[in-house]
Amino acid sequence: SPRKIVFQTCATNRLSQTVSANVAYQVHGKVSANRRVEFIVCARPFACDTIMELLVMAYALKTSCAKNIIGVIPYFPYSKQCKMRKRGSIVCKLLASMLAKAGLSHIITMDLHQKEIQGFFSFPVDNLRASPFLIQYIQEEVIFPSNICCVCLSKDAGNPS
Repeated sequence: SPRKIVFQTCATNRLSQTVSANVAYQVHGKVSANRRVEFIVCARPFACDTIMELLVMAYALKTSCAKNIIGVIPYFPYSKQCKMRKRGSIVCKLLASMLAKAGLSHIITMDLHQKEIQGFFSFPVDNLRASPFLIQYIQEEVIFPSNICCVCLSKDAGNPS
């Protein structure tokens, strides 16, 4: 639609790293005040790179007067750091505050470590679950011999789901 723009961070040449490894982003084209902007965040090998890319891009869009900035973040970094442990910090809550300050107005993510993480945000969060689709796919598409029993295991011993 004419009121919506979609970016993908790992596919755009407008996002670059400088010689000193700083992330830079410049909005090319016109982002008018009544536009809704969505962007898809690709996970980088280092979570800090993903976060900085996300923050810089959101802030650039905010300062370009985008009306709504929606981040599609399939893997939300630091989602396992959602509880206070000893004298540590709740990094996930800090990240939620940083995203709001950068200008995000909505995020869409998949399989947050705990559903309570959504409460850290001051804006709407859509947490999509992959398991219903995976179960349906396995049931409909994967063919097992009649004498074979299928067992799905988690690579994380602390994850019973």
